[in-house]
Amino acid sequence: MSPIITVAISTLGPRFDSIDLPAQRQEISYLILVQKPDEVEHRGRFSNRSDVRVVDLDSIGLSRSRNAALEHSQTDLIMVADDDLKLDCDGILQACDFLSCNDDVAAITGMLKVESGGLRIQYASSSYELNRTNCGRVMSAEIILRRGPLKQSNIVFDDRFGLGTECPSGEEYILLCDILKAGLKAAFIPIVLAVHPDESTGTNWDDVRLVKARAKVISRVFGRMGLVYRILYLIKHIRRIGYGKNAFRFLTA
Repeated sequence: MSPIITVAISTLGPRFDSIDLPAQRQEISYLILVQKPDEVEHRGRFSNRSDVRVVDLDSIGLSRSRNAALEHSQTDLIMVADDDLKLDCDGILQACDFLSCNDDVAAITGMLKVESGGLRIQYASSSYELNRTNCGRVMSAEIILRRGPLKQSNIVFDDRFGLGTECPSGEEYILLCDILKAGLKAAFIPIVLAVHPDESTGTNWDDVRLVKARAKVISRVFGRMGLVYRILYLIKHIRRIGYGKNAFRFLTA
């Protein structure tokens, strides 16, 4: 049986040795995309795994790594993964079953558990279609993409956003909104795909760069209405963003 999904893991050379893969399953292949490959210590670590391919990249930036995954994947379904996940293969294959029964859906988002126990956030208990206002809390590692429709619509990750850029967050939200803008469908399904560390980039409200990045993401998604949505977002999160100079920076970033 050929693999039906590729788990595309973005990493940096120094982190390559920390990747923990599940036991081999014939339905799942792994594509490890390595930026700063000269810093890999044990290059042959997965040489005995026929389900693993390693691709060295000379680019910098997480979104560029994600785009390389779209280019190099040998399956239509791609899970967008990080190098610090503990993957749930049963959940991943359940998500594949959902997509096989819903071939008009170009992307799905699932659920993550955290290492300290429980789910990452409070998720819905049933499936629903995504729109621009209900997918803002999605993490990359919760996303499975259907490569064909994205390629036909020329949709890729916006490499001006994401870790390694001046706007180090929001690339997954932009991608989902671009999918929806193209007239494609995306849906949430209540299936756990992996376990994620407790801390993540999106939960940090103390980093000024991340707060400014949120503002720029809103403008990127909503265009001319961006300022209106920035104001609404600021009102909702004013205690986290802060008053005075912080609020001003958010509105003018």
